[in-house]
Amino acid sequence: MRKRTRQSKRYIPQHLKHFVIRASTLGEKNHWFAETDRYSPLRGDAIGVGAIYNLHTQHWLVWLSTNGLDITILCAHEDQEKADAVVNAIAVAAQSGDFADAMKVPMLLGQWRSSGIQEPFLPEDILATIGRALPHHVVPLHAPACSTA
Repeated sequence: MRKRTRQSKRYIPQHLKHFVIRASTLGEKNHWFAETDRYSPLRGDAIGVGAIYNLHTQHWLVWLSTNGLDITILCAHEDQEKADAVVNAIAVAAQSGDFADAMKVPMLLGQWRSSGIQEPFLPEDILATIGRALPHHVVPLHAPACSTA
């Protein structure tokens, strides 16, 4: 029996063959995000949140965008009512000022992520649809009250 000397070629899916920009340090990441914030459709006083149906997996995807250029899938649900409940909970949290509390945000995001199933794959057509629908799903953030002492 011969020993295999050549490494086999790994299969790389089509959606992963695109060039991906990666920042190696925290300073590079912060600089990159600061530069993109100037061109973002959403300013610091609003977020985008919504639910969209994925025809490939038959799940409702709950998405969140903080500046209009980043789209994060939080969770997926089989029922539209459950997805809409998560979207409404995010909108209520945003308008009540919970997003201004740095300690509350990771807890809330973890809670919403664990409310459904994780969606392993996001097709580009759904990403494009979310990008087009984003201006219609803007939720204003509640500004924390400034105390003057």
